[in-house]
Amino acid sequence: MRALEIIDAQIHSWASGGHTHWAPSYRPPSGVTDWPIESVLVAMEAVGVRAAILDALPTATTIASDGSERYANEYGEAAAQRYPGTLAATTRYDHHATDIDEQVASTHAVPGIIGIRLVIRTDDEAEAMEAGAYEAYLNPSSSSRACI
Repeated sequence: MRALEIIDAQIHSWASGGHTHWAPSYRPPSGVTDWPIESVLVAMEAVGVRAAILDALPTATTIASDGSERYANEYGEAAAQRYPGTLAATTRYDHHATDIDEQVASTHAVPGIIGIRLVIRTDDEAEAMEAGAYEAYLNPSSSSRACI
């Protein structure tokens, strides 16, 4: 009988020290100061998870000059590049960004990134989707289309 292969489809990992992209008021989830990728790998091995997909923390953002949020995708990108075959990452973008087309197009060029995380949680976000606000993510004719 073949062993079951376990892949965790969405995890978070962070290291708060020295990351200038986090606002001074930022507090990590659950009050834990750091949950570095090395700790994640130990936990994965302990429970038999062979691979995982990292997701940027939704609260680790800065505000760009156009008023849109910039997610701190770099930590997951770097971890996926250090541990290919074990880790991959998704990236997040704010659909309000004036350069959203360029951000989405750049996704394919980043090693370790397998897709874009798009979260629709509120009625306003659902209405924005219906109105076409997420076209840069979802347009099937776009040559820059990434996995959502």
